[in-house]
Amino acid sequence: SFENLGIFEKKLTSTGPNSLRADLTLDTEDRVFNAISATSLLITRNAGVEGARIDVVELFMKTTVGGAAGRFQMNRADAEALDKKQISQQEYFVRKVIY
Repeated sequence: SFENLGIFEKKLTSTGPNSLRADLTLDTEDRVFNAISATSLLITRNAGVEGARIDVVELFMKTTVGGAAGRFQMNRADAEALDKKQISQQEYFVRKVIY
């Protein structure tokens, strides 16, 4: 999900049987929104792994100079709303960002 988005560094870690932590380094607002979209795809498509289920992704984003770019805890309902375009990436950012 995070390939070809202009992400400088990425690290995915399992934090439970149905949860992941994604640490991403990116440098523009567009890439932040693209990462939100990619995370929703990761969840709704269960990372493309047959038999797997992802219910939540803790998303930690930072800039290339180390500043915070956003922290989120995206659950399946959030991901499905984004995937179905019931909420935009920008609206999701404003409503769900954790500082």
